Amino acid sequence: MKLDKCGVCDGDGSTCKTIEGSFDERNLSPGYHDVMRIPVGATAIRIEEARTSSNNLAMKNSSDHYFLNGNSMIQVGKDVELNGVYFEYDDGKPEKITAKGPLQEEIVVSVLVRKGNKDVSIVYEFSVPVAEEVDYMYKPGEWSPCSVTCGKGQHTRTPYCVDTKTQNRVIDQLCDDANSTKPEVEKPCETVDCEAEWFQGEWEPCSQTCGDKGEQYRVVYCHQIFANGRRVTVEDGNCTVARPEPYQKCANFRFACPEWQAGPWSACSEKCGDAFQYRSVTCRSEKEGEEGKLLPAEACGSEESMESQRPCNLGPCTGLKFVTTDWKLCSKCNETEETREVTCKDTQGRAYPLEKCLTDDEKEIPPDTRNLCIVPLKVVDEALCQGEKPEAKTNCTNEEKCTGTWYSSPWSNCSAQ
Repeated sequence: MKLDKCGVCDGDGSTCKTIEGSFDERNLSPGYHDVMRIPVGATAIRIEEARTSSNNLAMKNSSDHYFLNGNSMIQVGKDVELNGVYFEYDDGKPEKITAKGPLQEEIVVSVLVRKGNKDVSIVYEFSVPVAEEVDYMYKPGEWSPCSVTCGKGQHTRTPYCVDTKTQNRVIDQLCDDANSTKPEVEKPCETVDCEAEWFQGEWEPCSQTCGDKGEQYRVVYCHQIFANGRRVTVEDGNCTVARPEPYQKCANFRFACPEWQAGPWSACSEKCGDAFQYRSVTCRSEKEGEEGKLLPAEACGSEESMESQRPCNLGPCTGLKFVTTDWKLCSKCNETEETREVTCKDTQGRAYPLEKCLTDDEKEIPPDTRNLCIVPLKVVDEALCQGEKPEAKTNCTNEEKCTGTWYSSPWSNCSAQ
């Protein structure tokens, strides 16, 4: 007695159908890649590498639990068991997996791609009951050109579902319902090294949440991407264009920032000597509609507050007196007053307003001018005088007629001796 490919004792193989296919991919990245799914009930299972490589076949259940060659650990024993089904694993090159079945649960066949073996070619076949014939399966579609012209990019493709009998395209849901393995939709591609260029990071948030005095920063550096995708920071001189600015001004015009506002200075706290003046300093809103509203000091941020007090000195309490210079005598023509300087000073010679020296004893400020200048005149040579000499006499008339008057001459000598 002998089992046929359908797992029927002395059967003729008519109760099942054999599914055959292949998995051919190039430039796969190192690591695990799914190849296909084998459904429940499958028999006469055979998976084999089409050519020798250092890659390894692997298998896992539908919960992604590897029961053969998982976690990069290669099976030492030659047989593995899953729910009563024994799989014979041949790790010779090329590798091969066989099982009689029937499967009690769905399995996923994968390949562990090793570095330096990016091209994978696997052939497979298995039989399924006619009632469970696979009617739909995914076709891989064509790979797109590399997504970049330099550096490391991606090829992409769009797998599509077909009716296995007519090869006509149908909706993907039919393949998903049939547990058809969907081919990978992208794979890496390498081109040439890119020229060095500036990397420009995203702008950080504005340093201010109000007003127009904020600043933003971003990371800027020169880097180069190589064909294998490696990105390296290089000297700025390798970038041929001008370096982008890492800082920029930014503004938040939703409302103006609060500001410190100060009131008027008070009078000096003492009438003489060292003292202080005070004023109120408060944080006020500049927001439209709320101008002048009192805010807590924290609202004005870390900006230094305006000073609220300052020293003042209205003069010493004692020791002030008037100081006068000598009278400055008239020394020029046309000067009419004598002058002198009058100041108010302390014992160290510091000057103060004149009013500070007024006391009960000194009730008036000494005058700084006095008397008309009297300059004695003397006759000098006419050549020293400038301008035209004034006339010394002038004609005059009198409209009144002169009247006669008696005039007597002196007496003569006596006529008798």
